[in-house]
Amino acid sequence: MLTLQGPAGIGTSRVAREALDRARTRGFVPVHVDVADHPRGRAAGVWRDLLGGLLGIRGGSARSVWIEALARALPDLPDHAAVLGPVLGLGAGATPRPLDPEAGQLAPELAQTAVGRVLVRRSRRRPVVVVVEHADRLDEVSVGLLHELGASAGRCAAALVVTWGSEEGPVPSAAPTDVVTLAPLDPDETGLLAEEAWRRAGGGTPPAWLAGIVVPHAGGNPLVAQASVHALLGRWRPGEPPPASVVLAGPVAGVVASQVDRLPVHAHELLTVLAVAGRPCGLRLLADLLPAARDVADVRLLATRLSADRLVTSADGPDETYRIGHDLVRRVVHDATSHAERERLHRALVDRLVAADADPVEVAEHVEPLADPVLGRRWYPLAARAARDGWDPTGALRWLERLRPLVHGPALDRVELEVLEVLLVAGRANEVLERFDLPVDDKGAAGAGAGAVAPGTGDRGPVGRRLLVLAEASYACGQLHRTEQVAAELMRLVDGTDEARYQRAGELLVLARCHQGDLEAALVAGRALTARAEDGADPAARASASAALAVALVLSGQPGAAAERYRAALVAATTARDVVRQVHVLSDLAGCEYLQGRHQECVELMTQARGSADTIGYRRHLPFSLNNEGQLRVALGDPYATACASASVQRSLELGDLSEAADALQTWLGATPSLAADAGLWRRLVEVDLRLGRWLEAAAEWAELAVVLARSGRYDAARHAAREADGADPGRNPADVRRRTTLARLLADARDPARSGAPNRQLVLDGLDRLVRGAAADERESAEVAVERWRLSRTPATRAEAVRSVQEAYATEPSAVVRSWFRLLREPAPPAPDRLPPPVGIPRGRHTRRDLEQAFADVEAAVAEAAAP
Repeated sequence: MLTLQGPAGIGTSRVAREALDRARTRGFVPVHVDVADHPRGRAAGVWRDLLGGLLGIRGGSARSVWIEALARALPDLPDHAAVLGPVLGLGAGATPRPLDPEAGQLAPELAQTAVGRVLVRRSRRRPVVVVVEHADRLDEVSVGLLHELGASAGRCAAALVVTWGSEEGPVPSAAPTDVVTLAPLDPDETGLLAEEAWRRAGGGTPPAWLAGIVVPHAGGNPLVAQASVHALLGRWRPGEPPPASVVLAGPVAGVVASQVDRLPVHAHELLTVLAVAGRPCGLRLLADLLPAARDVADVRLLATRLSADRLVTSADGPDETYRIGHDLVRRVVHDATSHAERERLHRALVDRLVAADADPVEVAEHVEPLADPVLGRRWYPLAARAARDGWDPTGALRWLERLRPLVHGPALDRVELEVLEVLLVAGRANEVLERFDLPVDDKGAAGAGAGAVAPGTGDRGPVGRRLLVLAEASYACGQLHRTEQVAAELMRLVDGTDEARYQRAGELLVLARCHQGDLEAALVAGRALTARAEDGADPAARASASAALAVALVLSGQPGAAAERYRAALVAATTARDVVRQVHVLSDLAGCEYLQGRHQECVELMTQARGSADTIGYRRHLPFSLNNEGQLRVALGDPYATACASASVQRSLELGDLSEAADALQTWLGATPSLAADAGLWRRLVEVDLRLGRWLEAAAEWAELAVVLARSGRYDAARHAAREADGADPGRNPADVRRRTTLARLLADARDPARSGAPNRQLVLDGLDRLVRGAAADERESAEVAVERWRLSRTPATRAEAVRSVQEAYATEPSAVVRSWFRLLREPAPPAPDRLPPPVGIPRGRHTRRDLEQAFADVEAAVAEAAAP
C-alpha cells in the first residue's frame, strides 16, 4: 500500500493515474476509484465501484446481481447482505441488538475482512492494482476498510495506491503503509510545464520571458504554474513587452479566480452548476440546471472546452458525467457565486434528487445550505438514519445536531434519544451517562439514575428506549449496581408489551448480578429469563437467555450445568443463523469443558470457535480464544502457555478490550510457581480489576493474594487481603473464593508466631480437613491442602496422603505449579503428558518476568487513559 501526499495541486492524482496506466499495459487488473466522483458523506458508491471492479460487475448493478457475485467470491461467508450490505448500500436485516456497542463495532470489522478476501481471491487469477484518489474524504469506517485492503494487498499479488489530500491529513497508520510526499518541481521542470501549458492554451510558441515570471511564483506547484500561465496569456498579446510580475501577485486562489473570470458566460455558468452540485453530473442534469435553456449537445461542447483548460474532467464510469477537476477550483467558483444563485441550484438539486430516489444524505447535503426548516425536518432524520445504517455514527450525530434546533416538545425528546443511541453504538458510553447528568461512580446512585427517567404516565415506548440506553451505557462503563437497578425497572415497564427489550434487560440484569457476586439472585433471574424465552418463538432470545444463565452457573461452580445451557444456546444461535453468537457460545462451552478436566474436548471446541470466527472475519475473538488456550496450556504445563497469554494481552490492548487483557494477565501469573507466588503482581492485578469495576474478579484476586501473603510470612497483610476479598457480604462470593480466603486465614494462623502452639495447630489442621471435605473442592485444591497439612505436621501419614493427592491432581492438571509440589515432597514427578500442537501463528519465544511486568505497565496505562476525563 502506497500513500501519496502533498499540497493541493502538487500532482498526486497525476502520479497515481500514471501508475494505473502502466499497470494496465503490463496485464494487471486495473481498478480505479476517485472518491471525488461521489457525493460527500456517503461511501457506498465508492465501495460499489471498487468491489465491482474486483468482481467484474458494474457498481450500479441490482442487489440480486451483487448478492450473486459476492456468493461466488466468498462462498464461506454466511450472510453477504448482513456483512457487506451497509458498505455497498444494499440494505441488511435489522440487527437483533441495535444498541449493543459490541455489535456496532463488530460489523465494520467483519466487513473489513470480507473486503480483503475479495481482493485476495481476485489476485489469484491476475495481479491487481487498485488506485483510490482523494481517500482523505472517506468516513472513518471506510478508512478502516482501506486499512484492511492495504494489509490484504501485502499478502497477495496486489498493490494499493492511495492519494491523500494534504500532508497534515490523518494518514492511515494501522496498515503497512509507505507514505511518499511529493516534492515540488524543480525550476527547470516548472519552466517546461509552463511552456507546455502555454501551447495547450493556444498561445503558440512560448515567449522567452515565460519561465522567468512563472517559476518564482509557482514554487514548484503544477496547478499554480498552469493557472499562472492562463493569467499571463489573458493579459499579453504578441509584440507587447513582458507583463509585470504583479499580474501574479496574491494567493493561488486569486490566480485561479482570474482564470475563471475570463471564461465565456456559458462556460462560467456550467462551472457554477458543477461547483454547487459538488458531484459528477450527467449532461441531461446539467442542461436542466443551467440558467438558460441548453440542449445536451451544447453542454457537451462546453464541457469539452473546459476539459481542454484542465478545469473540468470526465468522471470514470459507464455514463457520461463531468465534474470540476480540482477542489481548489470548485471552492473558488462556489465562493464567487451569489447567494441567490446558490440557493436556486441547491433547491433545484433537491427536487431532482428526490425525484430520482437519491440517498437521503446526498439530499440533506443540499437542504442544509437552504436553511429551510420544513425541508430540514423532513430530510435530516432520514439522513441520520441512513448514516447510522451505514455504520457512520459521526455522520448520524451531525444530522441529528442539525435537526435539534428545528424541533421542540416530543419531537425534540425523540431527537435527544436518538443522539444517545448513536453515541452508545459508537462506543461512547461515558458521554451517554454525562448527558443523563449522572455521576461517574454509581455507588449509591442507582436510584437517582433510574429516577432520572422515571416512567410516569403516557407513551411507554420512548421511556423504554431511554431506560435501555441507560442500562447498556451503565453496563459498558462497569457501573453494575446502576445497571441492575435500571434493567429491573425496564423489565417492569415493558413486561407484556416489548419482549425484545424485556429479554435484553433481563440479560443485563443477570450479567450485572454475576459480576457483583450476587450469584444466587443471578441464577434466579437467569432461570426465569430462560423459561420465558423458551416459551417464545424467537431463537435469538433463547440463545441470549441460555448464555446469560450459563454465566451464572459457571461462576457458581456448576460447569456441568453451565455446559448444558451453552449447548442449548448453541442450538438456538444456529437456528437464528447468528454466527457471532455461535462463536461466543462455542468458546464459553470450551471453558466449561476445561473446568471439568476434559482437555481434548476443550481443544476441539476452541478450534471450532476459532474456525467460525475466521470464516466471518471476527478478529476480536482472537484475544479471548488465545487466553482460553493459554489457560488450557497452563493447566497442562505446556511451554506455549505464556506465549498465548502474552499474545492475548497485546491483541486485547490493540482492540481496547481491557477486561480481556486483565484476564490474560491472570492466566500469565498462573503459568509458573514463581509468578504465582509474586504478591506484588497479584496486588497490581487487583488494582486493575478494581479500576475496571470488575468486583467479582477482584475478590478472587484478593483471595489469591491473601494465600500468597500467608505463605510468604506477611500474616497481617494476608488477613487484610482476606477481609477485602470478603467484602461487605462474604456469602455473595463464589464457593471457591470463600475457600481461598479460609485457606489464607488458616495458613496465617498456623504460621504466625503470635498464634503458634499445639492447640492452635490442631485447630488449623481440623480446619484444613473441613475445607476439602465434600465434593466442592477439586483435585488441585485437595492436593494443595494436603501439602499444607504435611508441611504443618511433618508426619509419614500426612506425607503419604499428600503424595497421593498430588498424584491425583497431576493426572487431571499436570501444570507447572502442581509439578512443583513433587519437588517439595522430594518425589519423582510422573512423565509429562503429550503436548498440544503449537498454536497457529504464535511463536514460542521466551516470556520472562520482565516481559510480564511490561505487559502490566501497558495494561495499567491503558486503564488510566480510559478512566481519564
